[in-house]
Amino acid sequence: MGTELTDELIDAIGDALGDVLPQAIASAIEDKSTEQDDPLVSAVMGIVADFVRVNGPEATDRLAENLKGLIDGTDAQAIHKLYADGLYLSGLVDGLQDAEAARKEDASEMAQTLAVVLKDISKVVVQAALLALRK
Repeated sequence: MGTELTDELIDAIGDALGDVLPQAIASAIEDKSTEQDDPLVSAVMGIVADFVRVNGPEATDRLAENLKGLIDGTDAQAIHKLYADGLYLSGLVDGLQDAEAARKEDASEMAQTLAVVLKDISKVVVQAALLALRK
């Protein structure tokens, strides 16, 4: 097989991985969200999964910041920013109305943790696959 064809095939596989990874990541987050005891944490995980499915995992730091602002009540515009991302928030908003501070903190920490983990994960996976293919 020629070098040009090999490079094209590797690029096509990299593109395919980039398309499939957000769906796989979102599904994994959703699966874990159903195992959570706290519905508030579960709601945050569901929102992160929805966001990743549409936007990919790279921008989750922005999402986490907006979720933190909404949950903590420190950003009055956070809910509008989240709606602008096309996210369904009623479960989270309803849960926040009656939640005590410790549960809000747990939900906010979940969003922050997921953002850190997901920020570069798809880039790393795609790059690792491409390096393996080029060997």
